[in-house]
Amino acid sequence: MSAFQLMPALSDEEYAALRDDIEARGVLVPVEIDADTGEVLDGHHRLRIAAELGVEAPTFARSFASDEERIEHVLSLNLMRRHLTTDQRARLVAELRKQGWSLRRIAERLDVAPATALRDLRGVSNETPAAITGLDDFIDRQRAS
Repeated sequence: MSAFQLMPALSDEEYAALRDDIEARGVLVPVEIDADTGEVLDGHHRLRIAAELGVEAPTFARSFASDEERIEHVLSLNLMRRHLTTDQRARLVAELRKQGWSLRRIAERLDVAPATALRDLRGVSNETPAAITGLDDFIDRQRAS
């Protein structure tokens, strides 16, 4: 299985705590994979730890109508249970921008002010694509000067 990793890696402490829990109780939450691509969507760390410990990691395959739907799903699963540092959020803002998301859309999805998303984007290397999709799914095609 290849990996679709949108969220940042766990800290060493978080990883160790998850490893201890899996060692004691097994993998309780199935690893989600994309039914069409086989990519791991959620559970990268659980899958890696299960392999290290030689225990089974249950999986659940999910299908998506589009890449946008897949990204939204990964964000929904992770943003409610993970607390991102400023640097982690900045990297996520840059990744979503690279995927073609507008700053307003990113800000709303990450529950931050648009000025915060813009400040985050300025703090990391980013690649703004030729087409940006806003909250209303309007596509703004940037013109080359």
